[in-house]
Amino acid sequence: MAGSRIGGSFLDVGCNAGFAVAAAHTLGFSATGIDIDAAAIAEAQKNFPDANFECAGVEEFARGETYDFIYCSEVIEHLPSLEGFLTEVRSLMHKDSLLLLTTPDLGHPSLRWPMRRTPIIEWDSIRPPEHLFYFNKQNLKKILNQHGFSRIKCALNTKPTIRALVQL
Repeated sequence: MAGSRIGGSFLDVGCNAGFAVAAAHTLGFSATGIDIDAAAIAEAQKNFPDANFECAGVEEFARGETYDFIYCSEVIEHLPSLEGFLTEVRSLMHKDSLLLLTTPDLGHPSLRWPMRRTPIIEWDSIRPPEHLFYFNKQNLKKILNQHGFSRIKCALNTKPTIRALVQL
């Protein structure tokens, strides 16, 4: 995995109110945020008028450009289909791009008995129909590998969230 980077091009897929885009811009990135929620994009544009935001899904946004860093936090579990999404995210990357992907971790040790005192169905990330996919590190790595991502490193996390740093 590549080391830390400052500057370059940054894309936040599912940017919501734009805080990560604003932070990346502060760090010297040419930063853009996309989201399918028009109200979230309007809020982001209002709060961060110097940043770039677009109301679009990744499938509509992909235009042949690539980005040095792609941030996709708490998005993948909401998608009706992973196929087109992962294909388009991959198309936005070049050989040195980094993708930081986060999603709830159904396999996290804190969710196992005896640590977990309440049924897993009561976990706050079990939210059908809002969350359509549930991941653990193994099945997330498998689906990413199937879509051409070969270097996947999952960070240790004390909370039940997967933080995966991904490269082609």
